[in-house]
Amino acid sequence: MLFSSEAFTQSIDADSLYTTARSQAHSQQYDAAVATLRILLANYPERYNAYLLLCAVYSWDQKYDLARTAYQVLLNRYPTVEVYRGAGRVEMWDQEWSEALILFNQGLAKYPDDSTLNLLKVQTLTQLGRTEEAIAMLEGELATLPQADSLLSAIRPLNTKNAKPVRNNYAH
Repeated sequence: MLFSSEAFTQSIDADSLYTTARSQAHSQQYDAAVATLRILLANYPERYNAYLLLCAVYSWDQKYDLARTAYQVLLNRYPTVEVYRGAGRVEMWDQEWSEALILFNQGLAKYPDDSTLNLLKVQTLTQLGRTEEAIAMLEGELATLPQADSLLSAIRPLNTKNAKPVRNNYAH
């Protein structure tokens, strides 16, 4: 026998709890989703997808400090590309642009070819006023991405190097 009936029952219970929490979260019943996820994680601490959902629920509920803490747990245990994306997005949503950039750079050190991380970095650089770096990324390694042209069109006017001085010819 490959699987015991007890392990099979536990798997169903964990899956059932996860499905319930996901339904609650998508119905914007955030407190209920968190409670369900806490039960799930207390009994099944290895459930990566439950941690990711918990982070997402905190983010959706704009509880950014709780989301940060939950993402930090994930970064320590499972530093996947999804975790770096999510942790960085929390910082973006909370307008902590420098922190977002740190997370995206850390993620790109491990996953340099991830287009989503790269695009999030471009958006963050733009928010930080570092448009030349953002443009260089879009014209360089990201030039083949479908979004590159539209992002360049949006970012170029923000680049102060390309801005034309305004002249006022007032007669006094």
